[in-house]
Amino acid sequence: MSHTINLEGSPDSLDIFRFANAQAVKGFSSKLPKLETPCEFYKKNKLRRFTYKNLGKGKFRLAVLTQEGKEHFAVQRNFNLCYIKLVRNFYGHY
Repeated sequence: MSHTINLEGSPDSLDIFRFANAQAVKGFSSKLPKLETPCEFYKKNKLRRFTYKNLGKGKFRLAVLTQEGKEHFAVQRNFNLCYIKLVRNFYGHY
């Protein structure tokens, strides 16, 4: 089923575009919380182990082991991106 949007220029037909534009601007203007350093992340979450490995060909693997024995890890093309993905995986943002 396809839906048609009337673009004749009536004020009511353009309200959806104004709303979408306002939501997009709002999404880009909100700031993300500052990412904690790896040391702060380790201490704050009382992790048992924090490991780092260079896999070659520009890939890195970071992993943490919690007190309960659950492992969270991330593989990315550089350390910074890998750390960001690891933190998001740990907190459940993915």
